[in-house]
Amino acid sequence: MTVKHTYQSATGNNAASEVSSTRWNAAHVIDVLDLTAQTSDPGSPADGNLWYNSTEGYFKARSAGATFLIGGQKDVPFLTPVANDYVLTTTGAGGQATGTLAGAANRLEIFPFIARDEIVVTGVAVNCTTLVAASLCKVVIYDSDALGRPNARLYESADMDTSTTGVKTAAATITLKAGRTYWIGIRHNSTATLSVWAGAATADINGGSPVTTARKTLRRTLTYATASTTPWGFVVSEINAGPATAIWLKV
Repeated sequence: MTVKHTYQSATGNNAASEVSSTRWNAAHVIDVLDLTAQTSDPGSPADGNLWYNSTEGYFKARSAGATFLIGGQKDVPFLTPVANDYVLTTTGAGGQATGTLAGAANRLEIFPFIARDEIVVTGVAVNCTTLVAASLCKVVIYDSDALGRPNARLYESADMDTSTTGVKTAAATITLKAGRTYWIGIRHNSTATLSVWAGAATADINGGSPVTTARKTLRRTLTYATASTTPWGFVVSEINAGPATAIWLKV
């Protein structure tokens, strides 16, 4: 790696570590490359450029005339959503019809989802297949910690009425970053039945002792009228076979 040095006379140089002006453009060994944060991408980046966009929170690089995210590329083919699209919260490879699952009063259940592009979410949706009088549900979204476990709550929707069947929606204002793990889930105050993703459509959750059925959700009991837990506080015994509620994200 070739590092070009800039002389900063105002700071006072350390004679033991400074580089002579005749060798500023030579190759030098460095331990840490500290990139100055940029609030936006360069106007005309050249191939080989590397920078950190602090507004978006991504490292980026320019190669073969295209700009790439570092560590944030899509793992499977993905159509970038446009305004009013609904994004499936799946791994993108299930290819099966949804099933159904009855809720339970005070159940809170979440599952992992990786955004394959930056998604500016303006709403959420679920599908009620069997109504229960006076029943309600809410959608929640959490970010994840360094181990990929659910951490801080980013969003909790308003009540969605499941006393009738059909698609139920709620407004949202949240941006999901590409390549990052989020935990998306549902809260119930009753036993209304919602559509759920097929088992192969969502990620398996690691943890605990070996089991012969892959587990899909984290499930806990929390009084519906109480705000959802934040931070989540991972408990391995809450890993559940699922399946995960079918939740759509509107952009």
